[in-house]
Amino acid sequence: MEIVISEMIKKLRKEKRMTMRQLGDGIGVSDSAVSQYESGERRPPIDVCVKLAELFDVSLDVLILGKEKDRSEERSLAAVSKRVESYPLEDLRELGHLITYLQYRKEREQREGQGSVDTP
Repeated sequence: MEIVISEMIKKLRKEKRMTMRQLGDGIGVSDSAVSQYESGERRPPIDVCVKLAELFDVSLDVLILGKEKDRSEERSLAAVSKRVESYPLEDLRELGHLITYLQYRKEREQREGQGSVDTP
């Protein structure tokens, strides 16, 4: 585990163009502690991992495991949400009806697709 997190700390620090001292100051540890984290000589405690994730604006999964999460759906939903905030109530009702219809259509297509598999 230390290898992945050590590589991620170094990678993310360099992406932010930070020195070890700047990173250490940002998370409340010494620059020598940052050096030990990056070399894999020492594993950062969980509270430091949380601070690192917040500072680098990544999830703990990304920081610790090196797994990138696909956040495109989250971003697109956030963008849609932001757009509809200013819609009048009647438009929001229509949007709700449209969403209900789309869910119904998707479920119907799934049922029909399953039926055709069972049919000889």
